[in-house]
Amino acid sequence: MTQDIYVHKGDVGTPIVLELISNKTNLVIDVSGSTAISFLFEKPSGDTMLRVGSLYTDGTDGMIEYDTVDGDIDEEGKWEAEGYVVTPTRKFFTKKTVISVYPVIEVSG
Repeated sequence: MTQDIYVHKGDVGTPIVLELISNKTNLVIDVSGSTAISFLFEKPSGDTMLRVGSLYTDGTDGMIEYDTVDGDIDEEGKWEAEGYVVTPTRKFFTKKTVISVYPVIEVSG
């Protein structure tokens, strides 16, 4: 499901959904037993941020999610996102995903 994600500067509540795929089998990784889910973001400026994520469904589909909050999407340009999941026996990273952040059209009086 790796895909480019398109959002606008200042978006709040935008879901960022990533999928964990096995490099060996090319199948989804069951993360239903995860003990920690994190999202790592790199902004166009090079600044980074770490956010706590959650399972998108029940985790058997390998999908994880983070919903943006006020102040997250504060730079226009190309961002990178990467998910990190810890289970009792393993640790996984998702493939890096590009997030394109566009400016908001300003409407004057």
